[in-house]
Amino acid sequence: MNASNPSQIGLPTMGSVLAFMVDCLGVPKESDTYSYKEVERLRKGGMTSDTNWSVARKVMEAILARFLDPRIAPEVLDTVFRQVHTGTVRRFRWHKHDRVFVPVPEFAGPAEATNWVWDAHGRLLDLPQHLVHDWTEFLFRHNSLAQDCGSSDPPSQSAVAAWAMFFVVPFLAANLVEYQFNDSRLESGMPRGRFWYLPLFIPPENDLAKPRYKWPVNQVLEWWEDLLGASLSDHAEMLCSAGSDKDNARRQIYAWRHEGRPPDLATIDRWSKQHWSDKYAGAFLDTAGLPLRERWSRCRAFLARKGFDKSSPNWLEKLGTEPRRTFEDQYRGEPLELDILPFKQTRFAAFFETPDPISAGLPVEELIQRVAERYAPPTNAQLRVRLIIATSFQRAFAETMKSLGEYKALYLLNWFQKIYCFLTDLHNRANPFCGSEILRQIRSATGQDRGVAYACEWLFDEAAWRTLPSEISGVAASGR
Repeated sequence: MNASNPSQIGLPTMGSVLAFMVDCLGVPKESDTYSYKEVERLRKGGMTSDTNWSVARKVMEAILARFLDPRIAPEVLDTVFRQVHTGTVRRFRWHKHDRVFVPVPEFAGPAEATNWVWDAHGRLLDLPQHLVHDWTEFLFRHNSLAQDCGSSDPPSQSAVAAWAMFFVVPFLAANLVEYQFNDSRLESGMPRGRFWYLPLFIPPENDLAKPRYKWPVNQVLEWWEDLLGASLSDHAEMLCSAGSDKDNARRQIYAWRHEGRPPDLATIDRWSKQHWSDKYAGAFLDTAGLPLRERWSRCRAFLARKGFDKSSPNWLEKLGTEPRRTFEDQYRGEPLELDILPFKQTRFAAFFETPDPISAGLPVEELIQRVAERYAPPTNAQLRVRLIIATSFQRAFAETMKSLGEYKALYLLNWFQKIYCFLTDLHNRANPFCGSEILRQIRSATGQDRGVAYACEWLFDEAAWRTLPSEISGVAASGR
């Protein structure tokens, strides 16, 4: 990255970023702790720095309370903010306060943000704190970029596009990859070969047809329906509000399941308070105490019922040249790869073609464990979080289409997938816990990977981070 003095292009204000999160997550715009007027002033940046952060913290607490027990959300946030201010100082900035410029430290991430700790059963400890650490780091880094590039309300389209391309998307993709490699189980039970939280673009079938999307909520409800082993319409009384007649309930469920109308937070909360545990007829439960042959017999029968004993159709062959090149190093195109992680040395077809895969030395027990994790009955808390994530990404993409247009929104969608796959491949080839090794591989990337690597370098190198404002400003000014 070439260092230069960034021009004042006007990035989104920190307040507008938080307000965007409030809109996407469906968090109330007014609560007992903050008012709608404060959120609007936060969005427009019309407050002093101290007041700005005070209101921002209230909004962050309200957002966090949507995912955690509201009683512990303030405690988690307090803990993280204390830890942030124990980190090393990245640099000092000069801020104007009462017509006097004072040095304000910009902290790097504290040790607690990077030290992943597991219990004796392999479960990750303090996941909520890790999530909040990454969230606050995103906001602090954005605030730093806005200081260098300037901020405005509303920002220009080119500034938002450049900011999203070089900052937002790489930051989000890198963190999701990190959670995956640290076994956070954040996506436990979800299809492992699909971006279930992203809209799936479906090209038009002919010149007269319009393109369609399979929205994140559609995909989560499809996952849920599959585990229930029955149509969601069969549970209309539990899904729809009291007093809904059958026809209205059927139309409402169809809209949630197939159209772009996500359920609101009140509906999601209602679903997550109902009793579903005895209704998962499509789930798979493994009994570790049984003999391995019996466990495999049950698992094989389950996979066969779902058609996974067939190796066609080959989904990889249907992709375009560039996407296929991205995936073909890790995937073979077998249908089951879209649901669980494949084995590097063994095709899934081999488990069905081999008369005795256990005696043949195939990793049968590992396959059973992967299937049991993917098709485990979800808890109500998991269901709720998956639906909140899906609705949030869905609203975020819809708002991006409104502000940047469909073409740029789709470009950013594809850009995220490229970066995610690139970083996943790097972590597979390098020690995922060694940032310097990842950085070395990033700098040695060639060909088509070089552009993706270039956008990720600042995540692992402080010098590259310092020049990121110039990069964003240059791209925004060029209108690319």
